[in-house]
Amino acid sequence: MEKELTRILQTIKEKTGLLVQAVSKSGSVYASTLSEFTPIDNDNLNGVTQSNGKTIFTFKFLGEDFYGLILGDTISERRYAELISSFIEMANVKPKELSYEERLSLIITGNSPKTKTAEFIAEYSIPKTPVYIMIIKLGSGSVNDVLEFLSSYYGSFGSSVQLSQDSCAIVSYVDESDKSFVISPVKQAEILKRSVFEELGVNVSVYVGATVDNFLDISDSFMQARYAESVSEIFGGDGVYAYKDYLLNKIVKDVPKQNLSKFLSALVFDNGNEIFSDVELLETGDCFLRNNLNLSETAREMYIHRNTLTYRLEKIEKLTGLDIKKFSDALNFRILYILYKTINYEE
Repeated sequence: MEKELTRILQTIKEKTGLLVQAVSKSGSVYASTLSEFTPIDNDNLNGVTQSNGKTIFTFKFLGEDFYGLILGDTISERRYAELISSFIEMANVKPKELSYEERLSLIITGNSPKTKTAEFIAEYSIPKTPVYIMIIKLGSGSVNDVLEFLSSYYGSFGSSVQLSQDSCAIVSYVDESDKSFVISPVKQAEILKRSVFEELGVNVSVYVGATVDNFLDISDSFMQARYAESVSEIFGGDGVYAYKDYLLNKIVKDVPKQNLSKFLSALVFDNGNEIFSDVELLETGDCFLRNNLNLSETAREMYIHRNTLTYRLEKIEKLTGLDIKKFSDALNFRILYILYKTINYEE
């Protein structure tokens, strides 16, 4: 049991970078990717509990109750704890005993060995093409209706699976038969979001992982889509969130918090910190960047006059010294915005 649990924790580390400690409630089984043992304060925990820089959660593995522990006690660690608990419990069941959808769920979440994934590929004639994951989260409506729609919408170019009561995932295979008509994953997500609303009247958010070369690596794309989901809670957006747009965020998140504050200070001068108390200016700058520095598109999205937008951009330049109509200054503003949101979200 201990060896198998250690393998699962090692997989989680490789896929997400998360270090996890697991101890059975009886104390007889211990597995960890942490550098040293961290004691758990309370033996009567249930679900997810956070305190003193630790996130502790409970799960079952091979019929035994366990405590899991992640260092850190922000909302990000809470969500990872819920996800890891689900991953480990799903790994209790051998894929051969499960249905197609259950086996697919194990594979995309990284809980199936490569050998079993290869067997799945051969058994179901999975296309040997690039592939990516889209996670779809419902704002309302029935996940079963969305799954039925996805099945008819994608046909042989996608496989869908339910993740929870309000979310599902679609494995999207890239059709390379006519490369002149290949649609980018983000554009496909935008079309899908619109189609679900038009057909079912359901608003959804779509989180897009990067495209991987083949189905064997599909769990990488899933983890990336999950990361986009977690970061979207900090930065918001228009309902379609791609991992590739958050690579800079991921780099920033791995930097020690005390260094983030130093970097933030280096990007502002004099009274530049005033911009952080002006939510309207921050959102205007972010919207301008999301619209590729296009004044007309930004004004249209924000429902403001073009002159009002120009005035706000000039005010941003006055406060920060950054003329974000220029690419280099726009990039610095993006870094400033990410630093500010990351620091304040985790406090």
